[in-house]
Amino acid sequence: MISEAEYIFFVAFGGVCVLVGLTLLKVQSTEPITITTNEFKTFQTNFLIGYMTVMMGEVLCVASFFHIMTSLQLSFDNITQLYIVSVSATTIFGIITEIFDIGSRRDKCVTTAFLYAIATFTLFSGGNMEILLLGRCLYGAGSVLLHSAFDSYLVHDHASQGFPDDWLLHTFSKLAHGMTIVAIASGKKKELGMRKRSAKLI
Repeated sequence: MISEAEYIFFVAFGGVCVLVGLTLLKVQSTEPITITTNEFKTFQTNFLIGYMTVMMGEVLCVASFFHIMTSLQLSFDNITQLYIVSVSATTIFGIITEIFDIGSRRDKCVTTAFLYAIATFTLFSGGNMEILLLGRCLYGAGSVLLHSAFDSYLVHDHASQGFPDDWLLHTFSKLAHGMTIVAIASGKKKELGMRKRSAKLI
């Protein structure tokens, strides 16, 4: 049985989802209709599924990180250290990727998903700081690639396959709508995690 507070939360969240869905439908109805080919739709769908899946993992990792660390009974000093390592790794790998351009765009996208997967699994190491620190370094590297490789891959492959430039705007429009859905879903996950943590404290 769910509590009254949880029931109100789910009802409110459902209402927000409906409003956002109606808003997206309204926005899409006002956008000009773009006539495309089946080849482009396949390319677009594959890209959006891959990108949104990795982005969902990114957002969920950020939203649940503190909750997982506190559930492992790590001290605030250790959690702060992990945050600092994450930021430092992101900065360092960002500089490295600016200097060295290694691998194809597709390989970088696959590497991003691989790094995030390993970084996520390290969160379940039972609180081992060495493994958690390694996971934060991998997360930093994946974060850098996420915000550079996918956009580069999309623009390059879109042009190399000979699709019209205005179709690219159509993909970015769908991507913006998809990010709204990801943000809502991750917000729900974070809110549920905070409620569970508050219940334990009570």
